[in-house]
Amino acid sequence: MALDEALLETAGHKGVVSVRVYTWRAPCVTIGRFQSVRRTMPPGALRSCVPMARRITGGRAILHGGDVTLSVAMPTRGSGLALRDARDVQGIYAALVAPIARSLASQGAEVIRGKGGSAGDGGDCFDSAGACDLVELRTGLKRVGAALHVAPEAALLQASIPCRPCPCPDPELAAVFRGTEQLVGALESSHMDEDSLCRSLFEAFGELFGPCTVSAEPGFDELERAAELVRTRYARPEWTAEGRLAPLDAGLVAAPAGGA
Repeated sequence: MALDEALLETAGHKGVVSVRVYTWRAPCVTIGRFQSVRRTMPPGALRSCVPMARRITGGRAILHGGDVTLSVAMPTRGSGLALRDARDVQGIYAALVAPIARSLASQGAEVIRGKGGSAGDGGDCFDSAGACDLVELRTGLKRVGAALHVAPEAALLQASIPCRPCPCPDPELAAVFRGTEQLVGALESSHMDEDSLCRSLFEAFGELFGPCTVSAEPGFDELERAAELVRTRYARPEWTAEGRLAPLDAGLVAAPAGGA
């Protein structure tokens, strides 16, 4: 999460696009920027054996471990995208989920944008689908959890694409993620190759932005900045518990309805 924010800053300062696609060694939970841990997570969630981190993007909690995770940091000026202006949240979101939809289609999973409804108020990102979510045609279930953070000069999309089961060693925390469990159960008969999906995502975003403008590897400056962000924000209990660090609030634009 800290590295994604560092890449967001680089996108704003240098006008470059960065795409990261990765998987997880062990289960981990990320929660949305404005999500209430007290209201949507079990009482002992912050002391769980499963690590928890708060994102700077909106939406609800994601159980990582069986998913392919994607982050795209892009400048909002000079990106080549057809946007109304640099704060066109809906336009940015639509442009960035389109390559994800094409990548899923190349793997045999046809998805469409949701047609309405509410994303719900539970803790799990995959409990229900809102109007902006990508929904699988075959199952009718939300297929991708995606949300935005839009800063004055750059935007960050973070997305999760579940591909296989992820056993959660904390029973109380596992109970929160029934929507994710239902989705993964529906996918068992149509296994998706994670390596192939990762390659397809890189190719799709290369087509969107041009291969010369897309960087997949963070540099030394981004890694150093990420380490600083871990110390000053992501490792601080008050950030994870309540999201109380004021500097993030400046210039924040809410994600579209739905999101993660």
